[in-house]
Amino acid sequence: MRYWVFGRTCYAQPLEHRGVLEATDEDLARQLAEARFGDGWVELVLVPEPDAHWVVGSPGAPGGAEEVEIAGPVDGAGTHL
Repeated sequence: MRYWVFGRTCYAQPLEHRGVLEATDEDLARQLAEARFGDGWVELVLVPEPDAHWVVGSPGAPGGAEEVEIAGPVDGAGTHL
């Protein structure tokens, strides 16, 4: 499943899209997010792609959301395998 990652480093900032992760379950998605994005966040949020409800457009439509890099598995040091 794909998870969209949003985060901010202080509450005065809006949540911003930080990337996309592929994981088989929520626990793995959390581990991958922590490994890839590290700490220093006041909020780091995972949104399962199927839970997104498009108001206008869609990610697959022409002119829709652009494709983003997908992070695959990482080792304990945060290096992509």
